[in-house]
Amino acid sequence: MRRAMLFVLLLAMSLAVTACGGEEDRGPSDEGTKAGVIALLRRLESSVRSGDLDGALPLLVERKDKTPEQRKTSLLRLMKIEGVTPKAISRLEAKGRFGALQKLWPTKGPAWAKRAGVPIGECLGLRAGSAEVGVHWDGWQLRFMRINNLQTLR
Repeated sequence: MRRAMLFVLLLAMSLAVTACGGEEDRGPSDEGTKAGVIALLRRLESSVRSGDLDGALPLLVERKDKTPEQRKTSLLRLMKIEGVTPKAISRLEAKGRFGALQKLWPTKGPAWAKRAGVPIGECLGLRAGSAEVGVHWDGWQLRFMRINNLQTLR
């Protein structure tokens, strides 16, 4: 009888947490994964290609030392120079290794996190050869802090 009552109590608490804005209100559950990074990279590429720079800016870690206009200019340059294209994204998806930023880049990773102003423990990376993608995942939102050398993916 006690087990049944405990089960009912736990079930009721779980339903109450969900109804009050628990885990159900969070973003897609795979955002902190390789699939989530690839999906966000595709969203970034699509937004920039369609000219929606205002929609693309929230996908990047916000740098306090740059105005939104400077960030838009940097974003356009980044997309062109670094070769962020659907083909490059597909190659990164197929060949890329995903993991904690500090494990993928033990020396460079902490410097990238510091420059972005985010804790290294919340950073993830995706790499294939010299192609580098660094993201900040705070458990709620995924944002890019580094995209480099995607044009090298063949």
